[in-house]
Amino acid sequence: MNGFLRNLLIGTVYFGLGQLGLALAAASTNIAPIWPASGFAFAAILLWNLSCLPYIVLADLALSVTTGPFAASDVLTALANALSAVAGVVLLQRFKSPGSIHERSWNMVLLLLCGTVVTAGLASSMSVLGLVRGGQVAQAEALPVWWTWFLSDAAGVVLLTPLLVVWQEKGLAGLRPWRPESLLLLTGLLLAGWVMFGQRQLEIVEHYPVAFVLAPMLVWAGFRLDLRILTLAILAFSVQAVAGTTMSLGPFGHLGLPESYLLLQVFLMVMASMVFILSSVNAQSHLAELSLRQSQAALRYANERLEQRVLERTKELRQALKELRRAERSYRALYENAIQGMFRSSLDGRIKTANPAFAHMLGYASPEDLLRESGMESVYVFPEDRREWLAGIRQQGFLRNYELRLRRKDGTPLWVLGNVLLTQGDDGEEVLEGIEIDVTEKALAEQELERERQRLEEDLRAAGEIQKRLLPRDGAELPGAAMAWTFVPSGQVGGDAFNFIPLADGRTAFYMLDVSGHGVPSALVAFSACQALQDAGGMQGGSTAGRLGIMPRPVEVMRRLEAEFPFSRFGQFFTLCYMVLDARQGLLTWSCAGHPPPLLLRPGQTPALLDGSGPAVGLGHAEGFREDQVALEPGDRLLLYTDGVTEYRAADGELFGEERLLAVLAGAADLTREQVLALVTERLGEFGQGRRPGDDVSMLLVEYLGPEGAGR
Repeated sequence: MNGFLRNLLIGTVYFGLGQLGLALAAASTNIAPIWPASGFAFAAILLWNLSCLPYIVLADLALSVTTGPFAASDVLTALANALSAVAGVVLLQRFKSPGSIHERSWNMVLLLLCGTVVTAGLASSMSVLGLVRGGQVAQAEALPVWWTWFLSDAAGVVLLTPLLVVWQEKGLAGLRPWRPESLLLLTGLLLAGWVMFGQRQLEIVEHYPVAFVLAPMLVWAGFRLDLRILTLAILAFSVQAVAGTTMSLGPFGHLGLPESYLLLQVFLMVMASMVFILSSVNAQSHLAELSLRQSQAALRYANERLEQRVLERTKELRQALKELRRAERSYRALYENAIQGMFRSSLDGRIKTANPAFAHMLGYASPEDLLRESGMESVYVFPEDRREWLAGIRQQGFLRNYELRLRRKDGTPLWVLGNVLLTQGDDGEEVLEGIEIDVTEKALAEQELERERQRLEEDLRAAGEIQKRLLPRDGAELPGAAMAWTFVPSGQVGGDAFNFIPLADGRTAFYMLDVSGHGVPSALVAFSACQALQDAGGMQGGSTAGRLGIMPRPVEVMRRLEAEFPFSRFGQFFTLCYMVLDARQGLLTWSCAGHPPPLLLRPGQTPALLDGSGPAVGLGHAEGFREDQVALEPGDRLLLYTDGVTEYRAADGELFGEERLLAVLAGAADLTREQVLALVTERLGEFGQGRRPGDDVSMLLVEYLGPEGAGR
């Protein structure tokens, strides 16, 4: 239900209760025994906030219109009734204890006090004052009118407000109205009300307060009935009492008005207040008892859990102690039988504990013999090693994988590898706990390996020098030609080789070869191939070719090398470019075996590739070799190079490539031979950003000078 409809319903109910109160008023005196609208207004503002206040005021004004001519005092009365209810609610909420009203005796007492003293008192006072000021009530009659008004409003609050509040708080949850005891009490209470207020009293007892004979039954009901049922029972009993008194029946009916109503109001308020307070006290005690039982149950459960936890913890501790003892025995066995040396020492070198392996490592028969030593300074070959070792430990609190050179008791060398931790002993003293292993054999082997490595480095340097001697000599003179070269091995020795061979018939042979792989094996194959090329060129003094002046053609040289260097023999192959220059005729004959094609550099022309490559030497394809010729003119240049030039890699893996090489050579036509090679080498370095080449880089630049030229 939305707020408007709810507030409209509140105003309607207020108006209806007001009409009921007016209907109960005696026609002769206009006195109502109960004004239920006051109790409803107090409960409505308490339960549904101040939004219903305007509707209550309007309903009160509507009541005034139905009772007679409308006067200004009616507005004051309506405002007084509403504002006094607000004042009572404010005080109640300010001073009530936490929790519901029906379960706290203080809250119930405060509800009745605020509803009667504050709400009813303020409403009657302000209303009567308005009537006196308006001349509707004489000043001499003000007190009786106020008293009647106050008791009527207070009775409405006492009988109606607890009923509305309790039912709003509890609802229907847990309600059991059909219990035999409840039915018996309700029946007895209603029957007693009918007997007490439904009959005319005997003359002999009409002057005695026999109405209070009902007190024991009401007290019983207060202790035994649910407060929701009790409020309904009190309301029903009050209806009987009001009806009987109005008809001049019951213990107060013979007194006449207004005395009978006044006594009835006091009687009902006293009985209802007593019963409601007793019921709330009983509910509070039940809650306290329930809370106590819950606390006791929780305490018992906690005690049981505590005992169970103590038993479990005791069992766990016993098991942990058992495991600890087992672990201690295992640790002791490991400690005594470990092959690693374990120790604990002070910072000044005194050994506190050590296992047998550590004692044996240092040359002692037992840990006891070691512990009798005054310190460990004597075991260090270099005392500064211990100082650096301690400084590192103090700085980090530990050292891992350290190596130390020590000496045993008999003076023999000892190398150890270990880990050590700086910690505190039981007495608070700083101690070192460590594990060390004997790595003497490893250290000696590493020293021997280092010596072997140095010898190998020396041999490789020597091999590199020998390989350089296989290259062309500086300043060598050639008939009709001149040359320049550069060689950058990827290692100390390489698989590239090149040179020239003066032939017996006056011609000159040039070659460049590149053996697969790197290092010494490739260099040895390259050396052997160079020697074979020298033999093929007829340089041996006793060769038939040399005596007759008949030189083998380049393609025949290729086939001879294929026969002498099969892959099955050396496990390697090589590429080769072999050229023969006839300076007198200006004729160049060549054959290439898997090698990058040489470049012909003619002045004023674009560099050209001299194609004619066949399979590499050693792969068993001698029939694939071919031979080509080209006529040269003075000034022509030939560039022989290995794939280490074109396959030079940048940092991102890109190759230098043939196109870049041709572009560099195209712009170097005016440079000397040495400058051309220097330019190509510089461009390679820029391309690779100074990285060392992954393969040998070799270049041989031959310039044809003509039939009459001399080497220069």
